[in-house]
Amino acid sequence: MAENLKRLVKLNCLISDENFELLIHELDSGSNIWKKYYLNGLTFYCDRLNTVQQLKLESALFKYLIFYPKEYFECIKKITSSVNDLLEIHKSRPSSLNMQLFFNAKYEELIKIYLPTSLSTRNEIYNLVSQLDPSRIKAYNKLK
Repeated sequence: MAENLKRLVKLNCLISDENFELLIHELDSGSNIWKKYYLNGLTFYCDRLNTVQQLKLESALFKYLIFYPKEYFECIKKITSSVNDLLEIHKSRPSSLNMQLFFNAKYEELIKIYLPTSLSTRNEIYNLVSQLDPSRIKAYNKLK
């Protein structure tokens, strides 16, 4: 989505070093306001980070998983539910440009998010994305 905005309206979607450090600080401090948006914050910037930022973000995600497992798994359930909701759109418009744009931007992030989950959770998301985005089935096979 951000890549499309960047192209269409010449919007700079990169996160500044200052804002990135603020995000990491807030996430690491366990501030309640951030907890429910943690994964959203991580996935939004996931593909726009340099190597050092990527490592910091992975570390923050690991800490989050260790210290807030309940919230982490609630977020996973919400993401799965949201992807499941896309089936409705897919049934009525299987070649929707919006769906293609979404999966172009997010398929790698979905794989990264679900790799550390249980086999049953990975199978659930695999079954969904294999219907919604069959052209990337080889990439999604990592989830099996």
